[in-house]
Amino acid sequence: MKLLFALLMPLALIGQSYCSPYHNTKSVRGGEQVQLTGSFAFCIHYNAATFGMQYDGFFLDVVLMNRTKRMAMMPGEQYGIIGYGKTIHGGFGITNNGGVGLIGYKKTMLKNMFITGRLYQTTQPMRHIAVGLGFQI
Repeated sequence: MKLLFALLMPLALIGQSYCSPYHNTKSVRGGEQVQLTGSFAFCIHYNAATFGMQYDGFFLDVVLMNRTKRMAMMPGEQYGIIGYGKTIHGGFGITNNGGVGLIGYKKTMLKNMFITGRLYQTTQPMRHIAVGLGFQI
């Protein structure tokens, strides 16, 4: 038993040195973290709601477009988009009936609120220009 204690004592002392209150504390990575975003926009064909996340310029968005009374014959569309950019951004993704590309603009108005404008081009001959307000957490 004394031999086991003698062998484990150095390990116990090493463990105590890492638990010392005199060491500098290690912090979690600072700077820009993942931000959750949401926006609501209007265009001629649809009203759009966008929900997503953004990290260091890269973003992943889900766009839900529901038809308006102005275009009652249009079916709803859903997009999944990945892209890059800060103020001016671009991306590509998939829709429920093909692919989609986008070019957009985002300008921060207040701390957590921004205006947005996006041009969506689908693989079908359909183009949407959506302008609206957004927020980020």
